[in-house]
Amino acid sequence: GNYANLLKNIRHNHDQAEEYYKQSLTIDPNNANNLGNYSQLLFVTGRDEEGADFAERALKLAERGQEALCAACHFCLFMHSPQHRITSGRALKALLADGVTTGGWSFEGNLERLKQEEDPRYEFARAVAEALRNGDASALDDFEEWRDLDLPGREE
Repeated sequence: GNYANLLKNIRHNHDQAEEYYKQSLTIDPNNANNLGNYSQLLFVTGRDEEGADFAERALKLAERGQEALCAACHFCLFMHSPQHRITSGRALKALLADGVTTGGWSFEGNLERLKQEEDPRYEFARAVAEALRNGDASALDDFEEWRDLDLPGREE
């Protein structure tokens, strides 16, 4: 799993990274970190439905102390899966309010995909990724979508 991360994040070799993720998940199909990292690769490569499935599995298996993993999975779901947008957005807000950061977790692949697709949420996604990196969510209040997550009665 760690070598797959290197291939994905440093070498940007998605095909080879996928092979290593698959091998790691064959060995340990309930490894939340590998499931979460693989889900991110799937989102980056445009396979959103598969990515959502793996992110959901990772979230179900995540244990105490894996809040950064949860935040990363919710980021991917929030940015790439419309049916998860409200639930994952609210989860991100709660995690950030609790002081959770993702530290060195890279969202560059996700952001690059949104930029290439000319997604209107690109700047918002960059701001969320930055808030997750440094723990300062104050700039997110500038975005209507972030503020609207607090409105009662909003459901998926």
